Formats: sequence, structure tokens, C-alpha cells
Amino acid sequence: MINKVLYSALCIGHVIFAFKEWLPIGVSILIGAVIAYKTYKYIAFDRYMFLLQAFLFAFYFLVEHELAPIFIVSLSVLILIYSSQLVKQLQTLRLKNTAIDSQQLQFNETFQLIRKERHDYLKHIAAIQYLLEKNEYDETKSYINSIVNQFEETNLSIKGEHGAIASVLHTNFKRARAKNITINYQLEVPISSMPIASAQLVELVGNMLENAIDACEQRQTTPGNQGIVELSLRKRSGLFIITCQNSTPILPVKVADELFMSTGITTKEGHEGFGTAIIQTIVQKHHGYLEFTAEKNIFTLTCKIPDVLY
Repeated sequence: MINKVLYSALCIGHVIFAFKEWLPIGVSILIGAVIAYKTYKYIAFDRYMFLLQAFLFAFYFLVEHELAPIFIVSLSVLILIYSSQLVKQLQTLRLKNTAIDSQQLQFNETFQLIRKERHDYLKHIAAIQYLLEKNEYDETKSYINSIVNQFEETNLSIKGEHGAIASVLHTNFKRARAKNITINYQLEVPISSMPIASAQLVELVGNMLENAIDACEQRQTTPGNQGIVELSLRKRSGLFIITCQNSTPILPVKVADELFMSTGITTKEGHEGFGTAIIQTIVQKHHGYLEFTAEKNIFTLTCKIPDVLY
């Protein structure tokens, strides 16, 4: 509350001194109060904004003083610092928006998949009914076994997982199979048991699998190359170790070196390279470690997350 009062006073004082030759003091006070209110209501207030207003207010007392050059330089530095903070906040916001878009796409894909499987289920029932009516029992048994095998594959991909993670695993499993990519999950413990909020866990695993499948798809554009994705999770010495290994085209050295260092680094055309940055951000937030290797046509990404809630 005190900060708001001080900041409001600075805004009012700033307007009074800036327009003392043109506006009545009452009008200046009103304008300053409105500026302060709007700032608090629509703009995230922080110490840099407060200091900026304080420097501007002091300017009216120092403008003709011998310390004016020092003051101007200091003000410029403050503006640069504040601008850099705004850039960081904007980048964080873009990452969050990208993550939200990714989750929404994931849920939409899952919804469409469920609708398709429901439709397929009804077709299976109709086919079984037809075979039974024709007394073709051996063919009916064979048909039912093939359906059971398909559902067993699905069950293995989501066994023991909570809804959101099960959705990510199942959707990417089906997506890989649809592209003739071999995909395998080796999960000693459920991914859902990791000490990460469900939404961030969806982002982490979803981006790992999406990047892996995209790389395999690029690899398979060369005849005779089979795309392979393997996602594993194990727990050792208080660490969750999640590893994603996949086929990939040979990565340029510069791309491989900077892949998880910043946004904008990607091997995919038409993409902004936020996926790898999101993975790095989540791992760092949970005091984890990220390692990756790109050897010939195999890319391996390993994230080690302490079994501690933050």
C-alpha cells in the first residue's frame, strides 16, 4: 500500500512539473492520479518502473545542476535494464502461450482419436455380429484376437498413467504408428509419479515425443531408413531419469550445440524452436539436469529430475 501511495505521488509530481506552464495544478493532479491508477490496473508494476519515475521526478531539480550529465547517463542505464526485463517477460509469455497451444492441440488430437476409436468399435461389433450370423466361428475368433491385440498395445502405452499423461502417450503412440514409425515405451515407474505439475509434465513429455517423431519422419524421407522412438523412465538414487532416443537426420554441428541453449533453434521448417526451450525451462525449474547426444543418425535426450517437490 505504501508503495502505491509513493508511486502515485511521484506520478502526480511528475505531471505537475512537466506541465506547470500549461495546466492548472488541479488538472495536473487529476491526470497524475489517473496515470498511476492505469499503471497499477493494466501494467505489471515492479521496482524498475518505480525507480524510473523517481529519476524522472528528480530530473526537474537536477536539469540545471552540474550533476545533470551523470543523472542522464544513470537514467539511460535504468531504461535499458527495464527494457531488458520487459523482453524477458515477453519471451516467458511467448513460451507459456506456445505451451498452452501445444496442450490444446494435444487434447484436440486425443478427442478426435477417441471419436475415431468409438466409430471403429461400432464397426467391429457389426463385423463380429455378421460373422456369427454366418456361423463363421473360426474367423470370428481370429477377428476378435486381432482386436484384442490392438487394445493391448494401447493399454501398454498408458498403463498406470493419469489422464493427461495417458493422453499424451496414447496420442503420440498412435501418431507414430500412423507414420510407420516404430515406437516403444520402457517405463519402470509411471511418468505421472514424477514431482512435476501435470500441465508441465504434459509439456515436457509431449515436446520430447513430438520432436522425436518429427525427426524420425525427416529421417524416413531417405529410402530404406526406419524411424525408431524409444521413451524410457527409471528411478535411481533419488532421481527420475527420463530418456528419449530417436532416429534423426545428421544434425549440423552448430544446431546440435545450440539446440537447448535458446529459442529459435530448430531443425524443422516453419517452426520457431520453442519446444526445446520449453523442455530446458521445465528441467531447470525443477533443479534437474539435461543431457543430449547426437551421434550420426541417433539423437538421445536425457532429463534427470530430483524426486523433490518445489
